[in-house]
Amino acid sequence: KALDDLTYLTSNKDGRLGPKSPAAHGGKDEGLLGAVSKALFDPDRHVRRRAATVLGTVAERGDGRVINMLAQSGLVDDDAFVRGASARALVAVAEKGEKVAVEALIRTLEDESQLVQYHGITALEALSAHADAAVCEALLARLVPRKAQLATRSSVRHEWEAEEEAASFVDADVLLVQEGREFEGLIRYRVVRALATVAEKEREEVNEALLSVVE
Repeated sequence: KALDDLTYLTSNKDGRLGPKSPAAHGGKDEGLLGAVSKALFDPDRHVRRRAATVLGTVAERGDGRVINMLAQSGLVDDDAFVRGASARALVAVAEKGEKVAVEALIRTLEDESQLVQYHGITALEALSAHADAAVCEALLARLVPRKAQLATRSSVRHEWEAEEEAASFVDADVLLVQEGREFEGLIRYRVVRALATVAEKEREEVNEALLSVVE
């Protein structure tokens, strides 16, 4: 409830919390941001999930402390919801090309949760610098189908149906997957989209890889 109140207050002020915030008075906003950041390490996974989401809403873009917390703690949390929410939050907080964020997001392509992979790919598309060779290489590797990893919409809903975050965490693309179908195809579709955005100097290699997928 306190985290929700903080989101409401800052959204009404159209402000974010951080060292450069125009609303900073006597370090009050720094204290609030510190409280939210601390919640990212709460024993309750629901609190951690909400904290990651709120950080993406209220933290200033480019705040290195928040980026490091999301990348080094949020993205490796035991809970898949926390990892996914952290990937989404980094899109709002990190600058394009931010090395710490991008390197951590590349690792989400190997996550055991396909939805975390999905949000990691989406975040990489938003944050990667043009022609980032490491990102292109990781995305190209993820184009290889992983038939052992199956996660249907029904199985995800069964696991998360009681979670109030589900509606905001599972976005429109995921909900378009028909009942009973695997997410692998959707993930690879997102990889192709991300490659189209990120690739530049690597375009020839990317085109060859995409042609092999079509064949």
